[in-house]
Amino acid sequence: LDEGGESLEEGLGEGEIASPLLLLVLSVRRLAAAVNSVASQAAAAVAQSVLGTAGASAGVTVGGGSQSAGSVAESSGVAEVHLCRLALSYLLPWGLDGAFDAHCAFDVQLLRPRPSVSYGVRGHGGLVALLTPKASRGAGRWRTSSHLTALHSVAAITLCNALMGHPGSERVRPFAALLAAHYSVRLPDSLKRFCPPSLTLLARTYVDSVDAVQQAARVLMDGTLRRMPLATQEQLIQAWSPRVLRAAGATSGDNANTNTASAAQLEIHSPAGIAVLVVSLLACKFGHALTPDVTRTLAEVWVRMLGAPLDTHRRLAGEMVGMGFHLWEPTVGAQAGRLIKQLFGLMAATAGLHVHGGHAGALRGAGRLSLGLGGNPYLGALISIGSCQPALFAALMGDVAVQLDIDATRRSAAIVTLVSLIRAKSSLARDMPAIVEAILRPLDPSLPKLREGCLQAGTLALRELVKRYPMAAFHQTSQKLGIGTVTGVVLIYDLRTATKWRILQGHNGAVSAVAFAAGGDLVASFSAADSTLRWWQAGSSTFFGYFGLHGHCHKVLNVDVPDDEEDADASASSCSTAAAAGGGSGGAAGGPMPNVGAVARGAGMQLEWTSPSTVMLLGRTGKPLGFYTL
Repeated sequence: LDEGGESLEEGLGEGEIASPLLLLVLSVRRLAAAVNSVASQAAAAVAQSVLGTAGASAGVTVGGGSQSAGSVAESSGVAEVHLCRLALSYLLPWGLDGAFDAHCAFDVQLLRPRPSVSYGVRGHGGLVALLTPKASRGAGRWRTSSHLTALHSVAAITLCNALMGHPGSERVRPFAALLAAHYSVRLPDSLKRFCPPSLTLLARTYVDSVDAVQQAARVLMDGTLRRMPLATQEQLIQAWSPRVLRAAGATSGDNANTNTASAAQLEIHSPAGIAVLVVSLLACKFGHALTPDVTRTLAEVWVRMLGAPLDTHRRLAGEMVGMGFHLWEPTVGAQAGRLIKQLFGLMAATAGLHVHGGHAGALRGAGRLSLGLGGNPYLGALISIGSCQPALFAALMGDVAVQLDIDATRRSAAIVTLVSLIRAKSSLARDMPAIVEAILRPLDPSLPKLREGCLQAGTLALRELVKRYPMAAFHQTSQKLGIGTVTGVVLIYDLRTATKWRILQGHNGAVSAVAFAAGGDLVASFSAADSTLRWWQAGSSTFFGYFGLHGHCHKVLNVDVPDDEEDADASASSCSTAAAAGGGSGGAAGGPMPNVGAVARGAGMQLEWTSPSTVMLLGRTGKPLGFYTL
């Protein structure tokens, strides 16, 4: 209708025919952003309503009407949500899978659109290309072009992700997983002449400013690459490697008009940037070998992109640095320390540290302490680097933890990052002393302000060590921490003074297990490498306290390890040797690498005191292997 109210047909001149074409242009980004905004407003309304109810019950009057939380949520942006559901129904592949159609209709209450429409895409210069009606029906859309497949798949998953956060859409979440699997697996498997999604379009939306679009593109990219035959992946790497090498020139210039940060920002959507992303994903996720010059270029591009102005580009760079650090490490080389500091700065700028109750003076009673990271990519990159170079990583985090000129939460974040490393890495036995000393550095009692700020985080870190490693033990009453090392030395730390208290030397191989007696005056240690069990004096209230820093060994007993434990140790040793050959932390601490087999030998074996003078040796499965008396 025009402004006067008459229909267009009535306003046509003689001989003119009304056009049957109604053109609708859908901006998925705008619609997804609008629905997300509605969801946020609804959540805020619910929170305000709950606050008002609580205030009323406490005798506090809160301004506003008497509308309930449910009605507030339901009335927020109904038009946007309905439009989103309508658009989603037009994008779904109806008629190709009866079971999937049933899920759409009954689980999410989507209706098959009537009448049918012709689909199109808008290209350069605003020009629109439309499919014929026949090509738009059934499987036609998915057999036309890779671009159209990617466009409709990303759009559908994006709108579904946007609906998940809206009140009343609880059933959308399981449907979203089904939808992603349908586009990634079901359609390609069931349709002949299926056009796989365009990697170029998926790469361009991989760092989209709208989170829902970005998530959709990443799901589809992963599914598309996984379905690609290995030979095709290799061909793609060979074909796009020249583009990757051109990216080196795009990011190396630094003149008055272009700096590395802006170059890094501009390249991500260029042909070279798309090649960098796809080749990196193929190498990191599927283990494809790259030529040295391509590997070096990728490492340089991702490290430079950490300084990009846009947060989406910095996050992608952090994610890729972490995902492929085992590939980039030879290129990064001496820059590893600087890279750790840069990543920690980025992580701390986007993280929120939360401490929840608990008595920090006791490892067993420590409260919860966590970083509000929510999948922060910088933390993942830090853990990847820390897993390759634990000693260097621990030293740098220790340096941050003792800086008095920075915020206390940032100092705590350094220690909590060590906690994440302890939880993520399968074995830190070789670098245990370096990690413990990094944790203890900010706990110096001569600096009460520093100690108070990091005590909770330090307690959590030490508790994780004791929980995960049988060669680490803690005695609550005396506040002593025992650490068995790969060199055969047992180190006793006094947590009250944050200092090394005793050095117990005697084992000829890596220490497998350490345990304190109930009174705290005796320590037992077992080494599977030399098959000996030793009892040490740990207290200082007796004559043996006069031995000074080096403690006294009461007794040495040879222990026969059962054959099944020997076989398990041999298997673990071979696995650890292979892992070390692929990249370890040798040299990070500035000394020779301990024997890797000695580290794995005896892994998982434990000691428990059953009486004031008797200890029980447990195998890796928890089965008692024997009782031994002092």
